[in-house]
Amino acid sequence: MNAQEVLQALVEQIRDREGAQGLIIIEARYGHLSTTTTHDNPHQIIDVTVPLQTLVRDSTLKIPTTVSKANLTGFYDPCIGQEKTLFIKYSFGSQIHTVLYKDTEPVVLPNRGRIN
Repeated sequence: MNAQEVLQALVEQIRDREGAQGLIIIEARYGHLSTTTTHDNPHQIIDVTVPLQTLVRDSTLKIPTTVSKANLTGFYDPCIGQEKTLFIKYSFGSQIHTVLYKDTEPVVLPNRGRIN
């Protein structure tokens, strides 16, 4: 079993534990994101859905650090020297939410004050 398979199995366990009402990361991207996804450069963005889902505990995602998210496990800097953003699309309580965080901004989900 390779690392991706191990992580995917872990994600499935977390999703089973969280249940339909829990916090599920549907999609997460990190990098140089434009305000409209039609202009995003795929070479400057990475998919971080699995690494974020592995951080969910008791229907909560907390990343309290104020240093670059490129230092998190499963992340790296896809666009050195450029401003980075973390986009998260998630479900909680059977509703879909999206949120954007600046690179060094702490993350707390669900966070009703930041939901778009």
